[in-house]
Amino acid sequence: MPKRGQVTIFLIIGIILLAVFAGVFYLVSSLEKGRLETELASPLALRLKPQITTFIESCLRETVTPAMYLLGIQGGIVYPDDPTTILVTENALINYGYLNGVNRLSLEKMEQQLNRYVEENINPCLDDFFVFANEGITVTEKNVLKADVKIGLEDVTVKAKYKLKVALGDDSFQIEDFSNSVPLRVGAVVREARNVIQSHQQNQTRLLAYVPQDENYFLSSFPFDSRTFIYSLSDKSSVTDSAPFTFMFAIKDDAINSAPELTYIPKQVIQKGSSFSYQLTAKDAEEDLLRFSSDSILFPVMPDGVISQTATPVGMYVVKFSVEDVQGLKDEQQVRIVVKDE
Repeated sequence: MPKRGQVTIFLIIGIILLAVFAGVFYLVSSLEKGRLETELASPLALRLKPQITTFIESCLRETVTPAMYLLGIQGGIVYPDDPTTILVTENALINYGYLNGVNRLSLEKMEQQLNRYVEENINPCLDDFFVFANEGITVTEKNVLKADVKIGLEDVTVKAKYKLKVALGDDSFQIEDFSNSVPLRVGAVVREARNVIQSHQQNQTRLLAYVPQDENYFLSSFPFDSRTFIYSLSDKSSVTDSAPFTFMFAIKDDAINSAPELTYIPKQVIQKGSSFSYQLTAKDAEEDLLRFSSDSILFPVMPDGVISQTATPVGMYVVKFSVEDVQGLKDEQQVRIVVKDE
């Protein structure tokens, strides 16, 4: 029985020693591999790789930054592809962030648009690597640049797979991976825009009295028409060349019922004893059935908006006329009516 226990102990010790040796071997191998890679790196790579990397990564940032501002003022799009989802104004194209019940703000689609922009517009910055050609350095493309933009809460990271062969004389090396970031809070601003949209969904109002919790945000809004509203959200903590990042988006909701608008009623002067007749009119975007009314028994209004009165005492009266749609939304005007003695 003791022999069996001794065997077990030796077995355990052997396993532990084996694990230790394996760990030491892995560590030594890794260090040796890194040392060999350093030794094998050409002097050309050691001298030029940082320079080439910095150049391309600065071009990534230089290209993606204006694209983000364009994406911001157009509500999350760079390339308008569907005219039914875009509000066309006199001065701009603005994406519908919310369109008839659908929240259309997608970071994934924004990243895809930025990827396309970088891939299509980085070449003027690279300029065929002319800056290196002057030094006798040849930079040859092995593949087309492939961008990978990620929108974060605090910054936007742009990576690229771009395999290049760099040569000078008989020496050469290859380089492929590049990455840079822009400190613009695009993700955080889009998240706040979604909060605005969520508030609209919950309240179903025309223009929201929404107040951002972050003091760095400034939100403004105005109606484009009775069912379409434009919002502009700026972040003063995200600034490039003195320009704060601004995200503009539109909300359109055909389900919104707007109040009717009573046509302006001018001051009325009538003679005592004479007949008085006036037709109230109003506009309603939804063309609902409208009902007119008055708060005065001296100047009653028929439901169709007709005022008709003859026997009224001399004096000045302030009468409130109203129009109301079938959902209870109304518009009102106070009108002065002067009845003069004959």
